Amino acid sequence: MVRDKTVTMKCSETELDRIRKGASKCNLPVSVYLRELGTEGGYTRTAKKRNLIASIVRMTQLYNEMDEYPQIQNQIKDEVKQLWQSYSI
Repeated sequence: MVRDKTVTMKCSETELDRIRKGASKCNLPVSVYLRELGTEGGYTRTAKKRNLIASIVRMTQLYNEMDEYPQIQNQIKDEVKQLWQSYSI
């Protein structure tokens, strides 16, 4: 699909901040976030997958940095394993 059309909009600083925060929570650029909200009425399955994968990666990174806390590390390892097992593309 060719995306060669531009949309310009005006909003307040507060609205822009809320839009940016929403996009950030979804790990999406503002343009993709707004396009998905406008065309799908919410976050698409692709956005949800991206968000899930990013969360799992962050948890894995935290797990790898927790060498001095073996009990917590094992709990996180089990949770990450369950997330990966429940994730299907």
